[in-house]
Amino acid sequence: MAIYHLTCKTLTVDSGRSVVAAAAYRGRCRMVDELTGEIHDYRAGEDDHRETYLIGNPHYTGAVDHDPQKLWNLAQKAETRANGTVAREIEVALPVEFSPSEQRAVVDEFLLKHFIPRGMVAQVSIHEGLKSREENPHAHILLTTRKFDLDKGGFVTTRGHKSKLDWAKKETLQEWR
Repeated sequence: MAIYHLTCKTLTVDSGRSVVAAAAYRGRCRMVDELTGEIHDYRAGEDDHRETYLIGNPHYTGAVDHDPQKLWNLAQKAETRANGTVAREIEVALPVEFSPSEQRAVVDEFLLKHFIPRGMVAQVSIHEGLKSREENPHAHILLTTRKFDLDKGGFVTTRGHKSKLDWAKKETLQEWR
């Protein structure tokens, strides 16, 4: 029987955490943080990673060459406030009864219903859980907190832009759940 789980967290500038590092860790890959010059390499991490991909408006994902490193470096540069939120992470459990393709389809459906129409771009990293423990398929979904502006080749930086997204409302989280 599937066990339900959904958590939502924020990645903020003032926490001292790099969204590029977070994306590299969840994607079990190597990324360079252009703001700090740090290299975050998690390729030798836990053997639980199945796949990582970007989903969003094809024009937006195409503008960053479907490259998570490029996406998160742009997102990080757009957030200039000292206490700004660069990304949101949603972690969801995936039904063990579903095949890998069905698991991906249900994640994509969730994103296409709730986030992509708002102009967000998501990095989805699906993990299967470690083989040494009980299977634990789940998805880490990192979401941009700003809409992508094709004309600028980056994210909207207009003051008040995020308040229109209703991220912080209790009802919004309940709708996602």
